[in-house]
Amino acid sequence: MRQAIDNFHPVRIGIALILLVLSIVFGVKGEIFPIYMTAVLGSLFFFDIFNSYMVIGPGLTIISTLIIFGRRLMSDGFFLIFFMLMVMLFIIGVIIGGIHRGVMLRQLQKYPEIVNSLSDDKLHFNEEKLRESKLSNEELSFFKSEMRKYYKSYQYLQSVKDLMEHKVDSYDKDLTMIHAIFNELIDSPRMLLKMNDFLYSHLKDYVDKVKAIVDLDDNVVESDEDKQLVENAKEQLATISHQFRDDFVQVTEDERDALKE
Repeated sequence: MRQAIDNFHPVRIGIALILLVLSIVFGVKGEIFPIYMTAVLGSLFFFDIFNSYMVIGPGLTIISTLIIFGRRLMSDGFFLIFFMLMVMLFIIGVIIGGIHRGVMLRQLQKYPEIVNSLSDDKLHFNEEKLRESKLSNEELSFFKSEMRKYYKSYQYLQSVKDLMEHKVDSYDKDLTMIHAIFNELIDSPRMLLKMNDFLYSHLKDYVDKVKAIVDLDDNVVESDEDKQLVENAKEQLATISHQFRDDFVQVTEDERDALKE
């Protein structure tokens, strides 16, 4: 439900709805286009424009047409032409989507340093930089374990973003800052001890306050006390938000020192 709300774009939905209405009003021959636009209209709530018009819409139309009008395809030439056009649209969409995905995968494999800036699902360690740290295998194993463990906190914050970004003005910027700190930290394992405040205090406190707000939001009836607790939590989150900026300055300290030399 939240995904549908997040993907709701009035202009996109409006255009698709107008095309659907026009196809019904003017009685498009073959009835395939109204089916297609209905599929597109529904998919726009869950997918982007390209996938809705080029992949999901045509795919659902092909399946629906075969089920509802299977026999008619062989007896109505005009109907068959519309159907074949839909098949071609689907094939083209799949090919273009496949090429785009292949290019992205090649870029991510070729340039591992950009993976962390694009991925919110898991950490991608740069093994070459980790070897340059001169830490033992046991130390590197501990470092990776710690990073993965605390990165789960960031993943939780991402999972409640739809709710929290409407309650805390700085929430989106805070997530960006947290992600940036992790990106810097995973390439600098020797910084782990210096980042104790971020991992064991600031990030933990931030997650605790967010969880409290999320839990209170689930209450059917919101009391005055609940409202006050939420406001208090927001003020504390604002304070921690400034601490994240200090953490980022600290984790990038070596980079600035290198420029001073």
